[in-house]
Amino acid sequence: MIVLTNTFSNKNFIPSKIDIKTSVKEIMGTDPRGVNAMSISEITNIPRPTVVRKLKFLIDNNWLEINEKKLISFNVKDSAFKRTVNIQNKNMLSLSNFIYRIFNQINIINS
Repeated sequence: MIVLTNTFSNKNFIPSKIDIKTSVKEIMGTDPRGVNAMSISEITNIPRPTVVRKLKFLIDNNWLEINEKKLISFNVKDSAFKRTVNIQNKNMLSLSNFIYRIFNQINIINS
């Protein structure tokens, strides 16, 4: 989340459309700075070895990318973006079903 927030907070980034798919694709390449593992560790109070291990997993699975200066940035290339959208859609469906069941239980209790 820190890497994503850093990417979105770039002052030079202005999306051309309000469409989420277009905006996310435009983000790529807008943040030449990135963020390093030590910064993430300090911000989140998670031990640096744990941060490095989790970042390695995300980089190996093409969710994040690392440049020659060891700065990490968000990877929104086509395959990673499609996987992200699929996961997001499944999460939204699960959340919708959960909320539906909760409200249904409230309805039954109050009847």
